Formats: sequence, structure tokens, C-alpha cells
Amino acid sequence: MSEPGLLLLDEPLSSLDQELSKCLQQEIKRIQEIWQIPFIYLTHNQEEAEFLGDKILKIGRVS
Repeated sequence: MSEPGLLLLDEPLSSLDQELSKCLQQEIKRIQEIWQIPFIYLTHNQEEAEFLGDKILKIGRVS
């Protein structure tokens, strides 16, 4: 798709070391600012979510 209306990222940085992950977080943020479209970013890393997200939805297990 050359002009997406939404981008879904499912654990895109999960297998990277911390240094590379931080670098790519900056790049994802830059791309989001340029494209001006919503990103849905799935992660288990709360720091990533807080850095990249402006709205965060936490889903947990119900006992």
C-alpha cells in the first residue's frame, strides 16, 4: 500500500538489543510524525509504549 491509513506494528522491536531498540524507537516516532497516520503498536514493553504512544490501552488477564 503506497498510502496507508493506519499502520499496525506487532512487537517490532522485541528481539533487538536495548541500544538498537532505542534507536529504532526514535525512527518509528519520526516516521509517525511524517506520515501523520495512526499507528497501532503492540508491545509487552511498557517503556516503549510510553515513549511511542499518546494513548495506551493495557490488556491484562482476568482471574
